[in-house]
Order: sequence, then C-alpha cells, then structure tokens
Amino acid sequence: MPAAPYRISHLIPAKDTDNPDDDENSAKIKLEDDFAVKLASQVLTLQNQHKNREKVFEQIPALLSQVSQTEMQKTQEAMKKLNVDWVESVEPKQAKSPQLSSHLEIFDESGNPITSVKSGDKVSLKLSVENKSDLTLYQLIAVSKSEDPLFSNLEFPIGKLSPHAKAEWKTSLKVPDFARPRSIPMELVFHEKMKMFLKMLLLQ
Repeated sequence: MPAAPYRISHLIPAKDTDNPDDDENSAKIKLEDDFAVKLASQVLTLQNQHKNREKVFEQIPALLSQVSQTEMQKTQEAMKKLNVDWVESVEPKQAKSPQLSSHLEIFDESGNPITSVKSGDKVSLKLSVENKSDLTLYQLIAVSKSEDPLFSNLEFPIGKLSPHAKAEWKTSLKVPDFARPRSIPMELVFHEKMKMFLKMLLLQ
C-alpha cells in the first residue's frame, strides 16, 4: 500500500469522565469536536471559494500545512503542561537507529510495586527509558498494543531525550470489576518523531 501523501498529527481532547456522553460506550455521536469532520469542512469551504476544481486542489497543500502547524502548537502546549518537551527536531535525519533501554513497572494505589493485577484494582504503569545513543531523540512516545483493550493504546509520552539521558512516564488505569483472570501479553511500540523504531514485549 502506498504511503499517504499527507500525514497530520492532531490533539484529541481528554474525555470528561463525569460526562456520560463522553463514555466510549455511549451511542451519542459528537461531531463538533471531531478533527476529520472539521478538516473536511475546511476543504469544502475552499470548494465554495473556488468553483474551479484545479484551484481547490492547488489550495489544499497550504491548508493542510496550516492545520498541521496549528495542531502541533496545540500538542506542544498540552505537553508542556505535563512537563514534556514536545519540540520538533531541527537536525538532519540520522541514518543510524537510536539505542534505547526501557523498564516497565506496575504499582498499586499505595505506590507499592506489584507483578499482577486483579479485577477492581486501580494501578499505575511506570515506563523508565534511557537513551543509550549519541543521538538526541525528539517527540519520543511509546504506545501499548495488546489483545486486551484495557492494556491497548496506552500512551507514554517522553518527548525530547538527550544523549544518555533518562526519563519516565506514569499512566494510571482501573481494572474492571468483571475482568476475568488471564495472561495476555502487552507490547510497547516506540515512535520517535514519525518513525517507529522499536518493539518490545514487556508484560504478560
């Protein structure tokens, strides 16, 4: 499959846990904050401004560039509030791959390390990483993959990581009361800027 001609990273607003309409299981569809819908609306506005289809196509790259810059600024501001430096790289792309060591720990509500979780538990996962290379890493983030939705798509943003520097990120989750005992592996996929460079099996 050919690569997409355009790629835009955008900020997804945090869910309001006190609002039932923000529940993932809610049947209510909210389009006013949907990024794709808003972007499509902007493209349609171009079509209203330029009746000529070729003129519309000529304006789309500039529109996408503007939207991309705006979304990047939003993301950087949101990350800054979390003490994560989400600055973009100004260095030429390096051919060699970075070397990264990492360690994942699980803690209970009291902050004690544990090796397994039970139904109803409130736990936190702490990812510790160290840049073992001489390269500065930018917009470094780890995203979990698992057959269990509870442990899938968990994000561990690290941001800028200087050579031989260390950083950590902690994320919390609650195990549903109805969860059944099982052993399912969880994998972390690391992304640096827009390049995926490392997969590791961390939990089982």
